[in-house]
Amino acid sequence: MNKYQEYLLFTADLERAVADIESIGGAVTHRLGRRIIVVRLSSEADLDSIAGISREPPSDLSETENLVIGAWHAKSEKEEANELPESEGLKWDAPGYEPPEYDSPESES
Repeated sequence: MNKYQEYLLFTADLERAVADIESIGGAVTHRLGRRIIVVRLSSEADLDSIAGISREPPSDLSETENLVIGAWHAKSEKEEANELPESEGLKWDAPGYEPPEYDSPESES
C-alpha cells in the first residue's frame, strides 16, 4: 500500500486550502484552474480536517473544468489498470531511464 494517496479536490479558497494542506504535511501537486486541485496526502490524513475543500465538484463547473476533470479521471483509470508505461513519470535523468530518441534539426552552416 502506498504511503501517500492523490486526491482530486475542489475549493473556493485556493490559498487557504493550500495552506491547510501543507500544514498537515500534504502537497498540492497540480492546480487545474482556480477551483480544482490535486493533492498528495499521507494515507492516514483526515480530509475532513482540511477547511474549504470538497471531494464533490461544485454544481457550476464550466465546460473546460469538466473536461479537465474527465481527463484527470481517464489518466487515473489508466494508472489503476497499469496501462501506463513503466517509465511514466520518471525524470529523464533517473537511473536506467533512456529518454525517447528524436531527430534533431540539422544545423545550418
